[in-house]
Amino acid sequence: MKNLFMLALLSLLLLGVLTWFTFEPQDLSDIDGYGDTSNPLLGFGGRDLGEVLEEAFRNGERVRITEKEINRYLVRTLKARQEGVFGDYVDIVGVWVRLGEGHAEVIIERELQGRRRHTVSMILPPVQEIDENGAMRTSVSRSSGRYGRVRVIRGFLYLTKDSFESLAAAYKEELGLLQKMFRNKVEISITDGELELSQPRL
Repeated sequence: MKNLFMLALLSLLLLGVLTWFTFEPQDLSDIDGYGDTSNPLLGFGGRDLGEVLEEAFRNGERVRITEKEINRYLVRTLKARQEGVFGDYVDIVGVWVRLGEGHAEVIIERELQGRRRHTVSMILPPVQEIDENGAMRTSVSRSSGRYGRVRVIRGFLYLTKDSFESLAAAYKEELGLLQKMFRNKVEISITDGELELSQPRL
């Protein structure tokens, strides 16, 4: 009984620590282009990434897009607000993208009642494979994400599904162009801080 009690106590302690870390926002200072969205000059100028993708698709050109460009583009173009039950208590500070080796992490940063920041994210690793007919298939899986500082598996992402679907709807034209490029067998490479799209090597 004593051992069971200690095990239960340790489990509760671990659960408490994990819960605390889910409400602690992850550090975003390493993201190129991250900043205070209240500054009207932040993100001013820069390429229109929708036009960049359109031209690359139309002309079959290689294109490189940096992490900073993506985040400055989001600052310029995204008008996001919290909907639903928590709309009166939560404001969306911004949406950010971190590019790492082989994946992109999309992060929604919120502020609770104007005092406390919170982050949720989805990690998206694109996978490209050659099938038995020699055709390249591209898929992007919602493999995992983070609530605050805690890494969570795919099943937990269902709780934030609506938020990310709304974000995807806001950029349906850009995402639609990416899907067309993938159907056209365009190769994607994501490295630390940069995304590259290119025509397949023969």
